[in-house]
Amino acid sequence: MKNSKSIALETYSRPMIKRSLSISNPAHLRYDRRRIIVCQWEDETAIPLEDLAVIILEHPQITITHSVLSCCAEAGVVIIGCDGTFHPISISYPLYNHTQASLHIYAQIGAGLPARKKIWQQIMKRKITWQAGVLEKVGKNASRIYGYAESVRSGDPDNIEAQAARQYWTGLFGADFRRLRDGERPNPWLNYGYAVLRACVARAVVGGWLNPALWVHHSNQFNPFNLVDDLIEPFRPLVDIECYRLFLAYENCEMNPDQKLPLLGILSKDLVWNGQKLPIFTALSYFVASYRWALEWEELQIPEYEII
Repeated sequence: MKNSKSIALETYSRPMIKRSLSISNPAHLRYDRRRIIVCQWEDETAIPLEDLAVIILEHPQITITHSVLSCCAEAGVVIIGCDGTFHPISISYPLYNHTQASLHIYAQIGAGLPARKKIWQQIMKRKITWQAGVLEKVGKNASRIYGYAESVRSGDPDNIEAQAARQYWTGLFGADFRRLRDGERPNPWLNYGYAVLRACVARAVVGGWLNPALWVHHSNQFNPFNLVDDLIEPFRPLVDIECYRLFLAYENCEMNPDQKLPLLGILSKDLVWNGQKLPIFTALSYFVASYRWALEWEELQIPEYEII
């Protein structure tokens, strides 16, 4: 909704799938009869709770009631908080509440090193293959990146991921580009897009009754989302291709609604699971279920997508 006061309340959705809600101006959020009520100046907007997947809070003068927090947690709605430069800095996700949650966590704890290495190999092969697909889509030479994908061994002991990344980033954004959190354009777009995608993956992980801190490869003891940072890897190219288009279109990175729209639009994309196109939230839920299976059987099924 927008009016003469330029109220920044954006929802990004497609019919029959969950919506992401981005709030960029002062607002108050409250809960009423299975609806999130967004109050901005004299206007109110009511959004059914069951329609939402992600809420992004981008202004320091946004207030939110405890009932909104608790009801969003119960409904599986992730809430992302941003700092003054629109960089996501916090995430609120629901704690699992399922009779088999402890069984799945025991399976995570008991997973052997060979299984985790095999899973990581599959994740890296798929990520690097899609990185090559991004380069191919934008008319760059991708043959070397495809070669890297084929050479990934169990656990990636040769660190092929890093070797491929150096070639990939310079091939995509030029020889001077460095992927740094506080770096120049297009780094802020990449940070924002990855954070939104990370929230989506975190939602699937917690909804799948897994502990997000128990890792496959990332093992930072201070990171409560190690598993999320493992499982997000194959899908990062979805963000990269949108950031490349922004890189061509804008000389400055302002993180305004026009620049955020294609990044939030990633949550409206389809992934392919067993030959069927599914909304990204649904496909990621299946992916997490496949990961639980792979902890024992080592074969991980990863949703497909087309670089467009």
